[in-house]
Amino acid sequence: MVRRRLVVLLAALLVPLVACGLPARKDPEPPAKVAASRSEAATIFDRYVDVRATAYELLDPGPLSTIEAGSVLQIDSGAISVHRLLGEQAPNDAVSSSDVTVLDVYSPRFGTYPLWFLAVVRDDDRGLTRVQVYERPAAAMQWALVASPETTSEEALPELGFDSHGALETLPPGDTSGLVASPTAVAATYATALEKPGSPEAGQIGTDGFVEEVRRVNGDLAGIKGITYDQTWTPQRVKYVVRTADGGALVFATLTRKEKYRIKDGAFVDWPDGSPQKAFLGGKLYARGELRYFHQVLLYVPKAGDGKPHAIGQYGGIVDGDGY
Repeated sequence: MVRRRLVVLLAALLVPLVACGLPARKDPEPPAKVAASRSEAATIFDRYVDVRATAYELLDPGPLSTIEAGSVLQIDSGAISVHRLLGEQAPNDAVSSSDVTVLDVYSPRFGTYPLWFLAVVRDDDRGLTRVQVYERPAAAMQWALVASPETTSEEALPELGFDSHGALETLPPGDTSGLVASPTAVAATYATALEKPGSPEAGQIGTDGFVEEVRRVNGDLAGIKGITYDQTWTPQRVKYVVRTADGGALVFATLTRKEKYRIKDGAFVDWPDGSPQKAFLGGKLYARGELRYFHQVLLYVPKAGDGKPHAIGQYGGIVDGDGY
């Protein structure tokens, strides 16, 4: 159940004294309404599921632009392109909505646009929980999904923080506010840790499944004879941060990952059938290649002195590539 309470705006009201005495006291007004109620969020989610199913059934990313924006739009468009380029049908879990349930909806309170809210969605078919952010940039614009990192279960999420009137508490991305570091700084540190395992930044990040998987894949690719492999990670601007009940924060960070391959004379790289690399790069690679990915990483940032930041979920995929 979405808890609805009002945020009180503390303000001093200076009124001159008049002959009849002090004016009647006014109760302070809340600064604005919450971004969306649970019923509004349910309608937004149902529309999202229906349009997304249509896009995958048609293997056409065009409809996605009416329900998604930013990196999540590019990730899903890339996934559809992979299936189309490989001549495959969309997977059943991409078009089915029968086993998708909205568990909770949490809304911050805003005075101006853009508005956004957080939805926790269970996907029973895939055994995953999605932590989604929907944003409405202006009153004349539709709500769009802008982040959708996935984690193994709802239990992996820390308890969220709320203000004294029940609205989801947010935090400016550059604000430390008792954290080990600001959300913006943590996103940059995490990107460096992924790119450079031996760096000081890598020691500032806790162990998590995403870091381990990236390093395993990098080791496999770097071990291929006849190629020089290079990978870079770049953080995008952090926009969405929510407080957790323990004084920490959940940070929705988007990272751009680039893979570059340089092939020595006489060598070549051939990709496995059905792989995203095969879809975007075609057949064998004889000279060079580059692939670009987006990863939406859900980072938990603890309060100062209470551990290291680490990822508790991610959603990503290939968005473009070229080579010969």
